Amino acid sequence: MNILIDALPDFVTVKNVKYGVLTDFRIWMEFDRIMHSNISAKDKIMMILRLCLDSKRCKVFPEDIMETMDALCGFYIHNKDNKGKDKGKKERVLDFAQDSGYIYSAFLAQYGIDLLSIPYMHWYVFCSLLESLEDEREIIKIMRFRLCEPEKEQNAEKRKYLRRMKEFYALPDLRSEREKEEEIANILFEAF
Repeated sequence: MNILIDALPDFVTVKNVKYGVLTDFRIWMEFDRIMHSNISAKDKIMMILRLCLDSKRCKVFPEDIMETMDALCGFYIHNKDNKGKDKGKKERVLDFAQDSGYIYSAFLAQYGIDLLSIPYMHWYVFCSLLESLEDEREIIKIMRFRLCEPEKEQNAEKRKYLRRMKEFYALPDLRSEREKEEEIANILFEAF
């Protein structure tokens, strides 16, 4: 999709039927918050359907809930093709709630956009601007700290600094105890 010449999508397709979705960036930040919350899967699904589907254009929910969730997740990631990308553990580097101040100040400083006062911005436009923030923006530095691998650093002082920064800016681990235990079991299984 070319956001400069193609119409920005305002629907998802489920079983060849188009369902209108709300497209403001605030909706999709809330989608992200719900998806990363510890609430039950059933509650997540119902909250997301109510949040994202445009009730003015969708009089009924699609029948295939799982396909609808797949379509909504596709909209969230802009239906980008992830083929060939690392399929290993995906580390979260951004939390829209925890990082909101950094995101706000970066948009204001770089683009002159006050995210608190604009009435609307399409999710795809917001993400394009977010992905294009300059390296010197604090949020970009923080994201790099979250992704860094201090153990690969040769210099002991820099390795210590990177560990401190990674820990300082770490996002909360929202996995359940069972998920954490399963990950440890998988690591141990792979090690032997």
